[in-house]
Amino acid sequence: MDASRLPAEFADGHCPAAERNVWLAQDDRTLLSHCRQESFVATGNGGQKRNHTNTAIRLVHQPSGLVVTDCETRSQQRNRELALSKLRHEIAVKIRGPHLPPPDPHMNLNNPRYPLLAAWLMDAVTESGLDLKTAAAATGLTRTGLLKLLSRDAGLWQYFCGLRKQAGLPDLHP
Repeated sequence: MDASRLPAEFADGHCPAAERNVWLAQDDRTLLSHCRQESFVATGNGGQKRNHTNTAIRLVHQPSGLVVTDCETRSQQRNRELALSKLRHEIAVKIRGPHLPPPDPHMNLNNPRYPLLAAWLMDAVTESGLDLKTAAAATGLTRTGLLKLLSRDAGLWQYFCGLRKQAGLPDLHP
C-alpha cells in the first residue's frame, strides 16, 4: 500500500502516540474490533465450496486505512486468521511509530511478536535514510545480519527494496 491510501494523519508513514505498537500487541479479537470485515466469493482453484460461498475475507483497519484480503483456504474462519496475520505484518512494515525496545532478532517468523521485530527493523532502516550501515549500527547488528533479517521475510524485503528503488538507491541482493 502506498502512502496515498493512508489517512491524512499517516500520510508520512508515521503513526501518532505509539498506536502502531498497541495495534501490534493486541489480541486477535481486539484488533478485529477495529476492522471493517467483508466476506466475498473468491475465484480460483477449490471447486464449488470456494467459488459459490463467501469464504474470502477482506479486512479494513479503520484507524490506519490498511486493507488486506485472504482467500487461501475454503474456511472463512481460517481466512480471517490469515488476514489478521497479514494485517499485523502490514501495520509493522508500513506504519512508522516511536522507538521500540529491541526485540530478539532471532525470533521465528511464526512468533506472534514477530510484527514488533519487523516494525523495529523498518523504523531503524527508515530513520537511517535506508542506509544499511547506519541502520545496522543503530540496531546493534552487522550490515550482513541486518540484510539477513530483512530478506528472510519476503514481504518485508519487497517493501524495503521498493523504498530503496523510490529513493533512487541501487538494488540489493540478499
